[in-house]
Amino acid sequence: MGTLGVKTQNYIKKVSNTTIDPIALNIILNKLKKEKINDVILEASSHGLKQNRLDGLRFKTGIFTNLSHDHLDYHKTFSNYLKSKLYLFEKLLKKKANIITDIEIPQYKKIKEIALKNKFNIETISNNNSNLEIISHEYHNEKQIVKIRYR
Repeated sequence: MGTLGVKTQNYIKKVSNTTIDPIALNIILNKLKKEKINDVILEASSHGLKQNRLDGLRFKTGIFTNLSHDHLDYHKTFSNYLKSKLYLFEKLLKKKANIITDIEIPQYKKIKEIALKNKFNIETISNNNSNLEIISHEYHNEKQIVKIRYR
């Protein structure tokens, strides 16, 4: 669920925001549950996190990919932007949750602090001796195929 909408074998829905508003999100999640879909990958945008659109949900895993200049028009400063993104890890993860991030990004130290404080499992992706390694990434029609080596 995210920028590209919502897509299952039986259901396709285009969305106007990367992170859907709470009411529409609840309707969609209930529809997916009726299809016996119990696990969802959801793109949590910094805008959606800042606007508390995901409050009430608890995630098993959070992934921190990057922090760029993309949304500085909205957040005004990198500090505000980072604070919005870290809300996912500080407020919306379940107990014993997992965090996946890149050990080589500048925000890694802060993410690791959050993981240690909350006793989250942290897995890192990098080129140097990490548990996770991306072997290949390709696009095929409307799908992405990512091969990952774990440990």
